[in-house]
Amino acid sequence: MKNLTLSIVLACYCMAAWSQITFDPGYFIDNDNNRTECLIRNVDWHNNPDQIRYKLSDDSDDLTLAISDLQEFGINNGAAFERHTVDIDLASDDENKLSYKRSPEFEQRTLLLKVLVKGKYNLYEYRGKEVTRFFYKKEDNDVTQLIYKRYNHDDSHIGTNDTYKQQLVLLSQDSEIGPRSYTNTSYREKDLISVFNKMNGIKESKDSKKQKVNFNLSIRPGISLSSLKITEYYAQGGVRGEYNFADQVNMRFGIEAELMLPFNKNKWSVTFEPTYQSYKVDESHSYNIYKVDYKTIDLPIGIRYYMYLGDKSKLFVNANYSAMDISFDTNEIIYKRSNRGVKEAPSLSVGVGYAYNKKLHCELRYHLPKNIMNNYFYQDSSYKMTSFIIGYTLF
Repeated sequence: MKNLTLSIVLACYCMAAWSQITFDPGYFIDNDNNRTECLIRNVDWHNNPDQIRYKLSDDSDDLTLAISDLQEFGINNGAAFERHTVDIDLASDDENKLSYKRSPEFEQRTLLLKVLVKGKYNLYEYRGKEVTRFFYKKEDNDVTQLIYKRYNHDDSHIGTNDTYKQQLVLLSQDSEIGPRSYTNTSYREKDLISVFNKMNGIKESKDSKKQKVNFNLSIRPGISLSSLKITEYYAQGGVRGEYNFADQVNMRFGIEAELMLPFNKNKWSVTFEPTYQSYKVDESHSYNIYKVDYKTIDLPIGIRYYMYLGDKSKLFVNANYSAMDISFDTNEIIYKRSNRGVKEAPSLSVGVGYAYNKKLHCELRYHLPKNIMNNYFYQDSSYKMTSFIIGYTLF
């Protein structure tokens, strides 16, 4: 079992390399205004891209097109991006890196801006590592940033420059809705899309206003192979002795809540899986009693990445961290006739699995060695576990 961690890491790497990359129907327009229908690698860009990979057919090699070589590209029934040279304030939105200047610190950049609304009044978005900026364009005018900036007013207060609200008032004067106040309009995609749709006379359906949250709840029974080793140390240092308890196969049961993250084509998710598991051994050797009765409900939080193989099947890898768990009062470790008690340290686990048709999945998970005798100076333990899990998604 000591080589299992390396095996899982290698398996994850191989599957990531082997998993299918999705190229979806789309188009691009080059610098000569030629429109080319093609297949574009669709990664559901969270940050704005500076190049694309595309194929002319399913069987052809994929090619790369840089921002300097295209004016526009889009995925059919999906995202579209246009190239524009704009003045943009790239001052960080991170509270630990805020500027001390209230005014925007413009830099001229050529960017692929995401198209959010098209019409007489266009709305665009740029997302970078630490910034989110929105832009507008009225008819044939230049693309202009909607100004919003948080800045350090002094060492203890954060100020806000929300000039975008005045910009919207001026912009809407001759629009479908006329001038109005935008005091309660937030500098967010949802709010600004609603404003620009109204300016263009576009009626929003009730369905478009609803934001669907991708949330899954699954039951996950399985079996676990567990082992425990106790190591004793001399007060002055050095190993005094070791004892290896017998391997045990036990049932485990978990209920997993999974929240799909709304970018990169739902390939990333955050999981929380309360899991019951146990390990019980009763042995005696040379008049000494060795007994372990360990039951716990782990509370791991994890991050998961999916790799699509087709419309119904996908591989996934995940990593989990458990900072706390729920222990039972009956837990005990009797070692050389002395009850040592149980106190867990935080633990890590990694897993690899396969999911089918959004309902069934299986996973092989390796738990890194965990100390369940965390309250002793001269003794510690190494509790290892490998689990095979079968899951069924309820919704």
